[in-house]
Amino acid sequence: MQMKLGKLLAETKTGEKRQIEPEKDGRGQKYEFELAGYHFFVRDMVKKTEESDEENQEYFITRRIVGKRKEASGKKEGIALSMYLEFGEETDIFRVGIPSAVYGAYVSREESTYHSFMEDRLTGVMLLLFDEDHKKSTVVQKMNPAKYIEKEERKRGEGRYLHKTETTSIGYGFGEAAYVKLCWPYEEREKKVWRLIQWRLLHRHSIRWRRNR
Repeated sequence: MQMKLGKLLAETKTGEKRQIEPEKDGRGQKYEFELAGYHFFVRDMVKKTEESDEENQEYFITRRIVGKRKEASGKKEGIALSMYLEFGEETDIFRVGIPSAVYGAYVSREESTYHSFMEDRLTGVMLLLFDEDHKKSTVVQKMNPAKYIEKEERKRGEGRYLHKTETTSIGYGFGEAAYVKLCWPYEEREKKVWRLIQWRLLHRHSIRWRRNR
């Protein structure tokens, strides 16, 4: 089952959205953009592991985020970033599994509803896609759990709020192909949350993609 790194979606607490197409290089792909008074440089690095063989292939994908302040706005601002992984363009339906959350659900071109889950509500930040027609499976797993979490800044009646946190969410849906979406910070389906931007932002997280035949 083929995997393709997709677009990067960036959004601010005030509702400004940017969809950034990647620039590919020998190590993966990169994105460069300006948003919320910051200049961002994001790189997704892909590395095949030594355990991979012809039957089972395993890759590590590491995202590195650097943000540099361009101008001081005098107010707190936040930003949310997402990563898309697309799978199996030739397949129309997948069975989905997420520990403690989803068992035996399906996602397809006909039933493409997006579902997302905050990582601290899961026993493991892991998602399985199984292609029943071709008898192939893919597992996407976040390797480094969140360690830095502060109390969110929320006001009664507001649907958007700021939160200093490394907590992410993992979700799935179907567009041109089945996709897995990882959001930093986490997203809630009813409310939005935003990473509080600091003077200099440097963040890194890694996921593992494993294909089994």
